[in-house]
Amino acid sequence: MRTSFEMTMMLVVTGATNVCMFPAIYSLYHRQFVFEAFIGMFTMVTSFMYHVCDSIDGPLWLTEGQWHRLDNVGSIMSFVMWIIHLMDLRHPVFERYVQYFFLAIVLMFQEKNPWDDRNSVIPIVSSFAMLLISFTYQRRVPKYNLQQFRRGLLLLLCGIGCFVRGLDDDTDPFRFFHGCWHGFVGAAAYYNFKVLPDRNDKDPTPDFELQQSMSLVDRLYTYDLTWSTKLYHRFGRDPTPRLCWEIFSHSGDGFL
Repeated sequence: MRTSFEMTMMLVVTGATNVCMFPAIYSLYHRQFVFEAFIGMFTMVTSFMYHVCDSIDGPLWLTEGQWHRLDNVGSIMSFVMWIIHLMDLRHPVFERYVQYFFLAIVLMFQEKNPWDDRNSVIPIVSSFAMLLISFTYQRRVPKYNLQQFRRGLLLLLCGIGCFVRGLDDDTDPFRFFHGCWHGFVGAAAYYNFKVLPDRNDKDPTPDFELQQSMSLVDRLYTYDLTWSTKLYHRFGRDPTPRLCWEIFSHSGDGFL
């Protein structure tokens, strides 16, 4: 039975440190990463509830073990989501299918046996294998922001080191290193999802998919306007070129 001091320390170290994930979640929400923001919030809440139950040694609607299993799902999916993000799929619908596919995989493996480490590692390794396959299929490696990539990876490695160090409760009774894991992984997530440009950034090049969705008449009309404008800028109001411009543009108010 823990003393009130030990209970308070564990609540602060393992429970309150989950707030470190909030800046990354807010950044994802602000940048319209809907699925990623949802999984991040889900992970933060379930992790907080698990550690509160662990600290007070009692249930809060769900038992400690139930919250722990949900926390495992969110934690594994957080790694998988970042790997999917690194694929730079550029097709939102297909990317969403990939995300839900791996969510189903993670749920099934955790339902099989959440305490078997293989059921946590296999979904992550599988998503990493798909990342390598995507590089081969697309015949390119996305242009990552290496500064953000290095920051995120360094923080993530520090977090993993703290997580491993904190597995031994006998040498870390207040789970200080597990709290550090929360802090490092929250900071890492903030940078890890900035290695690629935001989805709502405007692409200066023409939208190929938009052009494909245009009808033939619309495309021809667009081309007519482009060339007629060039003719007008070149020849001004000279009678013959002006006549051509009026015909091509379909928007004249008289021939001369």
